[in-house]
Amino acid sequence: GSIACEEIVGTLRSFYRNTIERGHEAHAGTTCIFAAVLRDKELVVGKIGDGMCVVLVNDKAEYLSHEENDFANVVDALSYETPIDAWDIRRIPLHYGDKAEVFMATDGIAGDVVPGKERECAAYFIKKVGDKKGEEANETLRDILIRWGEDGSADDKTAIVYKDQVHENDC
Repeated sequence: GSIACEEIVGTLRSFYRNTIERGHEAHAGTTCIFAAVLRDKELVVGKIGDGMCVVLVNDKAEYLSHEENDFANVVDALSYETPIDAWDIRRIPLHYGDKAEVFMATDGIAGDVVPGKERECAAYFIKKVGDKKGEEANETLRDILIRWGEDGSADDKTAIVYKDQVHENDC
């Protein structure tokens, strides 16, 4: 169903908490969580923890999560008890016809990106995966991630590619 922008973080927190098997809450955790929602003439992006997030609107970088020490390997897990106000929420206004593209990746990818090349990395993933649908997109993304890095690093490699255009009924 539809939720208000203000409810996005709480809803994600509930989804995350509900996936943890009862009795295992104290042992569950992750170091990054992301969300991107296009609605009501804006793109709402939420990020908590490490990893990277790049938002391109009409091919222009509107948000890069990379800041000094942003890609540090966070070892303190975000648990289901992490407070909601710990999230970095960005609201990016959009207009009819705007093209919004989002790339989100865990630190297993972010840590390998050459500093200053985050936009190029995001554009590569968006170009390779963004025009494909369903399982074809998943297979393309999986193929990129399996071959990621020369050292065969076992660090987690999770990425999300989101691409959409603002339509008349979005405005």
